[in-house]
Amino acid sequence: MKKVSADSLVPVPIIEQRFKDTLVHSELAPFLGKTKAEPLNVEAVYTKQDGEKVAADKVQRHYAYFTPEGKMLSDDEEKKLEFWLVKEDGSSEQVRPFERTASIEVQKTVSLASIDTMLEESTYELYHDDEAVQRLLYEEAEYFLQNDWAGIALFTWGRGFKQFYAIVRPLVIEGKFVWVMTLSQTAKKYLHLMPVPGEKVPAKELPTLELPQLEAIITTR
Repeated sequence: MKKVSADSLVPVPIIEQRFKDTLVHSELAPFLGKTKAEPLNVEAVYTKQDGEKVAADKVQRHYAYFTPEGKMLSDDEEKKLEFWLVKEDGSSEQVRPFERTASIEVQKTVSLASIDTMLEESTYELYHDDEAVQRLLYEEAEYFLQNDWAGIALFTWGRGFKQFYAIVRPLVIEGKFVWVMTLSQTAKKYLHLMPVPGEKVPAKELPTLELPQLEAIITTR
């Protein structure tokens, strides 16, 4: 028995973050509370900039940007950050992060059996409180269920360059229904397939999954 391998479906672009032509990096840093207004020093205990101790339960971590010298960029400086895509030939061009996906748009429908090749990262419920909208969602759900379909969409959380394939499909449980969205960036890769005995006819094979094209990274020009 061996764990199933995985193949990446979504290329990871090389992105440089720059502030005034200086390369910067991001990392999780400790702050007091829900904003980055008060950064904290970390030694044996958390302290404010003036040395006052801070209880650990008051500390939250947020992503912040730092120069090679360790200086943290302010919120105003962060707004001036530039993002540069490094190409295979070593050249680079300025690009902008993806916007967060505002609506789930199915690019194509596929058989339910074919999505077994996708490795799930996270799953979310898609629903609506309005009865009229619920009726429309169920009519679409019936269509998908009758045809054993799943939908493939593209999804991004925004503020970065990470994309996902979103698998959307309806479920009926205890007389009620819901649409679910599963995010994935990888596919299962089977490395130990065995030959079918010569006198046997192969049973039904797993369908090939053809995915829609990913969204291109947009340059700032």
